[in-house]
Amino acid sequence: MFNAGVAWRLADNARVARAGALGGWDQMRERINGDVDMEADGTITRDGGPMLAVFSTCRDFIRTVPVLQHDANRPEDIDTDAEDHAADEARYACMSRPYVREKPSAPAKPRGVNEMTFDELMKLSERRERAGRW
Repeated sequence: MFNAGVAWRLADNARVARAGALGGWDQMRERINGDVDMEADGTITRDGGPMLAVFSTCRDFIRTVPVLQHDANRPEDIDTDAEDHAADEARYACMSRPYVREKPSAPAKPRGVNEMTFDELMKLSERRERAGRW
């Protein structure tokens, strides 16, 4: 197969998180949620839509995945006694290209008056004047 241009790599079939890495179920949840961020004021912003598309022709996925139950002994995993083949296939696909959400950048430190430009000082002065804080 390699001579034909097919490269294989070992799969990461971790069902749950370990050693700081997201597990397969976490990967699926992240992709179903999409790029959702919680702002400091509590508002939710969505930079993009969900990253896992399920078409109406995926009958087994639609039939089995929504009704999967958590394992009673490992709540971060699913109960493997149920029919979980379609869920496992989707999990393997997600784990083949792991998604890691970008960490939010640190908020800018407030600058002192000595570090502001003239225009910034004028805007600050106008805001305070409108607010009646002078």
